[in-house]
Amino acid sequence: MTEGRRLAYEPALDGIRAVAVAAVLCFHGGFAWAQGGFLGVSVFFTLSGFLITSLLLAEHDATGTIALRAFWGRRLRRLLPASLVCLAGVAVLVATEVLPRTATFRGDLLAALGDVANWRFYVTGQAYGQLFQRPSPLQHFWSLAIEEQFYVVFPLLVWLLLARLRRSRSLLTAVLAAAWVGSVAASVALGASNPDLVYQATFTRAAELLTGSIAALVVSALAARRPVRTPGATGGRLLGLAGAGGLGGVVGLGYAVRASDAWLYRGGLAAFSLLSVALVLGVRHAGPVRTLLGAAPLAWIGRISYGLYLYHWPVFLVLDGPRTGLDEWPLFGVRVAVTFALAAASYAVVEQPVRRGRVARGRRAWLAAPVSLATVAAGALVVPAGLPAGWAAVPARPAIDLVAVRGLGASTTATLTTESAATAPIPADPARARPDGADGPESATAAPTITPPTTAAPTTPAPLGRPARVLLAGDSTANALAPGLLGWAEETGLAAVDPGGVKIGCGFVPDGRDKVGPKPRELAGPCGDVLRNLERAAAASDADVAVIVDGPWEVTDHQAPGDQWRAPGDPVFDQRMLGALGRATDVLLEHVGVVVWTTSPVIHPGWGFATPDNAWEPERMAVLNGLIRQVAAERPGRVVVIDYAAWMDASPRGMDAELRPDGVHLSPAAARTVADWIGPQLVDTVVRAG
Repeated sequence: MTEGRRLAYEPALDGIRAVAVAAVLCFHGGFAWAQGGFLGVSVFFTLSGFLITSLLLAEHDATGTIALRAFWGRRLRRLLPASLVCLAGVAVLVATEVLPRTATFRGDLLAALGDVANWRFYVTGQAYGQLFQRPSPLQHFWSLAIEEQFYVVFPLLVWLLLARLRRSRSLLTAVLAAAWVGSVAASVALGASNPDLVYQATFTRAAELLTGSIAALVVSALAARRPVRTPGATGGRLLGLAGAGGLGGVVGLGYAVRASDAWLYRGGLAAFSLLSVALVLGVRHAGPVRTLLGAAPLAWIGRISYGLYLYHWPVFLVLDGPRTGLDEWPLFGVRVAVTFALAAASYAVVEQPVRRGRVARGRRAWLAAPVSLATVAAGALVVPAGLPAGWAAVPARPAIDLVAVRGLGASTTATLTTESAATAPIPADPARARPDGADGPESATAAPTITPPTTAAPTTPAPLGRPARVLLAGDSTANALAPGLLGWAEETGLAAVDPGGVKIGCGFVPDGRDKVGPKPRELAGPCGDVLRNLERAAAASDADVAVIVDGPWEVTDHQAPGDQWRAPGDPVFDQRMLGALGRATDVLLEHVGVVVWTTSPVIHPGWGFATPDNAWEPERMAVLNGLIRQVAAERPGRVVVIDYAAWMDASPRGMDAELRPDGVHLSPAAARTVADWIGPQLVDTVVRAG
């Protein structure tokens, strides 16, 4: 900015940035004690709102107007260079298959370029809850998109009211307060039914930015009434307490909050912004918090925080546990070291030279933006060229013999057994033992089951004459299988797969609480609509068969309303879970001819899952698989069980960390391997059902 329109540099504000970005890094590092670290993004929002508004007001005070073109030019020079470097780097990593090549990547890249990544990820169902499952390498651009949308619209509003219409700042404050209330009201209205929208939408997250803007207006009004900016002793103590309380609240909630906490999406994020603004106001005056956050190391981290945020996510995805052989703290240390090196280099070589005009001046500075945009956009069009329509590219493999697939030869699939005699009990096996040593859940009948092949003769179902319509349902394990199943369907032409029944982060219990790690989760918030979503997906799909891939969230400790905590193997737990699985099955059976359940493989949290504890002991999964068989046995002729758990146990690499990097979700290559096995069985199920 030109002289007379600058704000005095305050190192402690950079210290706040350091705290915020550290919270995000720890959260993305998968530490259970940083499960609320995503709130660091909210701190950035509020600080940005405060600073941008303060800059605009200072410019209006000095010149009587606001130069919008100059403002946007400064924003471009500050944000665009490092962003383009990051996007280009990610494109190279994807092109060289260091990061997975997905068919969503081109759209993700273009959305990041167009500052609409938050809407892209919401519309395509790439919720923030997928971060530890199958994330986009550009997932973190959602928050940058919200800020940049704010930078476009907000200065226009300030210019219109203050410079163009010559209205008072009181009117601007009233307009912003009304917008804040509207944003919070939208969050409250949508929070119960659509938390993903609340988290990613600009109009719901605007409240956090507006909190900072309104605070800046209040500070400006107080300063106009009292030219001496230094508060008295009482005012100083109050500001010091506000700063300390804000810092304590930000850090404390970063430890205690979980992304699944329902209150966050019902106005809680806006309430959190009040802590952020208390911290911002507190560090503007002398005191211990200002001294702490203004320390040189924290201030330096804050100055490079934009680069840290930009580069850390692709770095974290490239440097994962299986690739490095490291775990937890050593892995986090390597990731952070690489991220800091990239961010520091970017700040010195790219960001500051462009920002200070040492690279290009005048018209050349404006030409640099469209030229750079065109370069990265060209990469967005070229990099994914030739990918299959499925979500993930897979290694080369021999061509599939469609005749053999349709015949379900033993070399490509499994054999369907139909042991459904009314008196046949579910067979006992060691893998299904209860924790107390008893057999799995009792049942009077056995379900039709698909088992791994040995030397069985192939069956010969008649061709359908069209692709089988398959609805995929379940949790994030279904979401991880979806790319492989879509790729298999595209390549063979045997099926059309609709993943609309997938609900990330949810099993089929819609109420009460579950617990992974130390903090319980209220299910009514994120998972209360799971059955309604399943019904809508089934009604819209016109599917011949629905396949359910589910498990991790069904074997955690659960607490029904008014009941105590219970675990799989407890008769009360088992009966409640049996009812939940049965209701999900019946919802699907209202719209499809047959439902296929897959048994759930054992989870290995030690390979990298964020919250390792006893919630996924093998005995728990064995109980769940027994319940799945019982659900099928109680609906003979309409429900089939594919023993996915047994197939994975029998596979030479079924439990390999390379194929399930976090111990839970399939890698893209493994998803295709599983799809090659399970896909033909789904087609055969449709043929047999007539």
